Amino acid sequence: MGLTALFATVFVPATIFLDRYRRSARVTLDSEGLVGRISEALAISFTELTRCAAVWTVEAEARTNDWKRNAGATSLNKRKATSLVFGKPDCIRGKAVFPAFRVGSDQLYLLPDAALVVVRGEVASVSYGELEFSKHVVRFIEEERLPSDATVVAHTWRYVNKSGGPDRRFINNAQLPVCLYGELTFRSAGGLNCKLHVSASQAADSLFRVIERVSVTRCKMVSVSLPLTGDSHGYGFFT
Repeated sequence: MGLTALFATVFVPATIFLDRYRRSARVTLDSEGLVGRISEALAISFTELTRCAAVWTVEAEARTNDWKRNAGATSLNKRKATSLVFGKPDCIRGKAVFPAFRVGSDQLYLLPDAALVVVRGEVASVSYGELEFSKHVVRFIEEERLPSDATVVAHTWRYVNKSGGPDRRFINNAQLPVCLYGELTFRSAGGLNCKLHVSASQAADSLFRVIERVSVTRCKMVSVSLPLTGDSHGYGFFT
C-alpha cells in the first residue's frame, strides 16, 4: 500500500509533467522592433475588450416564428457567460502570455505572427491573412441582468402583441430592454467558428483594427517543432 501511494503521489504526476514538457516548446518574444509593436498593440486592444462588464460565447442560433412569446424576436440564441484573459496553451512554455478566447473546450490565442487554435486537443497555426475576423453591432433583448456598460436603445415586452405593446392575456409580463451589443466572429478554413457577444458595443473596434493591420503585414517567421500528438508539427513563431 505504501508503494502504491508513493507511485500515485510522486511517479504519476512526474510522468504527466515530463510528458507535457516533451510535448511543448519554449517561446520567447523579442520586445524590440516589429514583434514588440505587434505584441503591445494586441495587448492594449485586448485589455480594452476585457473591461466589458459582460462577455458571452454564442453556442447556438436559430430562427423562430413565435415572436409573440419571445419579446418580438425573430431569432433565438443559446449563450454562456465567459471571461477574457491573457494565457497560453499547454504546448507553449515560457513567461509570454497572449490574448485568449475560450469557447467551451476550444481555445484561440492571438500571437504576434499568427493565431494559435486548439480544438479537441489538436493544435493549428492560422495566419492572420487566413483568419476571418468580423465585428458587428447587434440588437439584443436582454432577459437577464443588465450589464452596467450596455447601451439601451428601446424596450419591449416579454409577451408582445402586433402593435408592439404588452399582451394583456399574460399577467406576469415583464418589460425588457433592447441593448446594443458587440458581436465578434472568428472563422478559418480549418473549421474554426467562434462567436462572442460583448456588452460594450464598440469595445472590439481597436482589436479589429490591429488584426486587420497585422493581416497585411509581412512578418518574418522562424519554424519551431511542437511534438503535440506524437508527430512533429512545424508552426511559425517569433523567437
